[in-house]
Amino acid sequence: MCDFLIECLLLLLLAAMPLASGAVGPWSIALIECSAALMFLSWIFKSTAGNKYASASQPLILSVLLFIVYITAQLLFSATAYFYATRAELLKVVSYALIFIVVFNTVKTKRQFDRIIFVIITMGFMMSIFFL
Repeated sequence: MCDFLIECLLLLLLAAMPLASGAVGPWSIALIECSAALMFLSWIFKSTAGNKYASASQPLILSVLLFIVYITAQLLFSATAYFYATRAELLKVVSYALIFIVVFNTVKTKRQFDRIIFVIITMGFMMSIFFL
C-alpha cells in the first residue's frame, strides 16, 4: 500500500511539474513540498512496520545530508547574503532530498523503473508536440 502511494505521488510529480512551467510558482513548489512530505511519511511508516531501515552510510544519501547540514549552518551562523532566499531554497533542497531518499529506497524492480521511464518519455513527447 505504501509503495503504491509513493509510486503514485512520484508519477504525479513527474507528470505535473513540466506542466507547471518548471515548478517555479508558489503553488507548484507547495505541491512538491507536500508530496515529498507525504512520500517520506509513507516510507517511514512502511519502514517501521517492516523493521527495515535505510542506512545513511550510503555515499549518495550521506552527501545529500551533508549538503543540507552545510546550508543549515549558513542560516544558523548568518553566513548568507540573503536570509529569506536561503531559507526558501533550504526548504526546496530538503524536499528534493526527501524525494531522492524515498525513491532511492523504494524503487527496486524493473517494472517500477519502466513505469517511471514511461512517464518521463511520455511527458517529454507531449511537451515537444504541444509546446512547439
